[in-house]
Amino acid sequence: MWRATKDAIPSRVNLVKRKVLTDPICQAYGAKPESTLLALWSCPSLKEVWVVHFGELMIETTGCSSFLEVFCICLEKSHPTDLFAMLAYLIWFRRNKLRMGEKMAELNLINLLARETLQEFNLANSSPSKPPPALTSTKWMPPPSGCFKANFDGAVFQERAVAGLGTIIRNDCGLVMAALTQVIPLPT
Repeated sequence: MWRATKDAIPSRVNLVKRKVLTDPICQAYGAKPESTLLALWSCPSLKEVWVVHFGELMIETTGCSSFLEVFCICLEKSHPTDLFAMLAYLIWFRRNKLRMGEKMAELNLINLLARETLQEFNLANSSPSKPPPALTSTKWMPPPSGCFKANFDGAVFQERAVAGLGTIIRNDCGLVMAALTQVIPLPT
């Protein structure tokens, strides 16, 4: 049974200070109260970010009253939603840094950062070009009477730059008539 002792209790408690902002005014735009639509999409300072890849979407969404409406139109019109989501994330992340008075990425770098981050994500989550071969159970079958059967296999040893070859020849009773194993330089 465990009992609390004086040594088990920390002598002082570290408190985490959080900065909770209650000011609804947009930091970049000034006097307007901030909404998700303004913070992520319609703030005039963000035009230079969105116009690079989503200029057409900006025109298509002029009457939208929420960021959700903008995203729905992005989906409907087949705009690249993965890039859209990455830009929105980076803009929101930058906005939080701005509100906290912390160092942040410049707006003119957001598109480059979004493309690089998305490329890294896609590379990390891409599947192999072809699936691994399915393992099947095989059973040796003898050749017809009076015939021989040759079976062969090979293996590659990349770290040693060699390949191993093996061949076995059996008669119709399954008796070994000849066998060969050989290590050769790795073929190109």
